[in-house]
Amino acid sequence: MLKHFKPQAAALCAAAILTAPSAHAGDDWTPAQQGKGLALATLVAINWAQEHSRARDAADTSAPVSRIPGQPDRAYAAGYSSPANVSVRQATESGDIGRVNRQFLLGSLAGALILDALPSEYRDAALDAGLVLEVGVVANNLRLGVGFRF
Repeated sequence: MLKHFKPQAAALCAAAILTAPSAHAGDDWTPAQQGKGLALATLVAINWAQEHSRARDAADTSAPVSRIPGQPDRAYAAGYSSPANVSVRQATESGDIGRVNRQFLLGSLAGALILDALPSEYRDAALDAGLVLEVGVVANNLRLGVGFRF
């Protein structure tokens, strides 16, 4: 597992070193920007939880239960297959959960570095755009029935 993370960690360290001087060149965060940043971080965490739950559910390839829904003591007949909508499982490639975790971790760290490096007027616009984007993504996931678990 760690061998797959090493290239991303090296790239993140290199990006942090290269952007460190410009990160100090940015203005201080105003209280309003700090509130927007906290709201954005919360929405990103909810989005991560939704995608992580989706990946975890899709990775669950256990055999469907052969019991009749709502009647736990009764099994289907030997030659009968359950309705298609009772237990739908999608096969996914292995490592889907790890990919989701890596993308959100690296994206969040890169976004935080960029936001910190921006001048105040650009930071306001970037925070507003990020909030609009994340609210739309989280709301759309909820509309589609994608829940989340932490």
